[in-house]
Amino acid sequence: MEEKEFLKLYDENVAAIFRYIFLRVNSKETAQDLAAEVFLRAWKQWNDASKGVIKTENNGLAAVASKIKNHRAFLYRIAKNLTIDFYRRKSRTEISFEEITIQIPDIKDGPIEKTNLSLELEPIKKALREMQDDYAEVIVWHYLDELKIPEIAEILDKSEGAVRVMLSRALEKIRELLD
Repeated sequence: MEEKEFLKLYDENVAAIFRYIFLRVNSKETAQDLAAEVFLRAWKQWNDASKGVIKTENNGLAAVASKIKNHRAFLYRIAKNLTIDFYRRKSRTEISFEEITIQIPDIKDGPIEKTNLSLELEPIKKALREMQDDYAEVIVWHYLDELKIPEIAEILDKSEGAVRVMLSRALEKIRELLD
């Protein structure tokens, strides 16, 4: 991958990768560090793959770096693995959605509009915390991060059909929790 191409990929994805990690670790500084590590590892793996150097570290991701067609999904896979590694190092299990807070995106409207949006999102945040982590993750990826089914399938290393079923069940569960 060329440097210009990588910089464009970075600019297009850094905010989403940061948000994904932040939702998992709930610390701005840690999320910034891990997001930087995502892009560092991605660059190194693509660079190594282009030189024909295949390493098996990082869950074998370098071996597939040269075969990846969807770079954004590859970045999310690295982010997911780094987040899991972060909690393993802390001798904890992967963070649950009970521990997260969803940040409200910047809105150009005033404080009243922001407050109204916050109040509207509260039941959704509560429902996400009560769901299985896998279901909540799929909903966040698909609807908040706007990832397509094939990208989520690539991140989770599952078939597109399995992801569609997972998303359908997650939506059913969130509707049930919201009622």
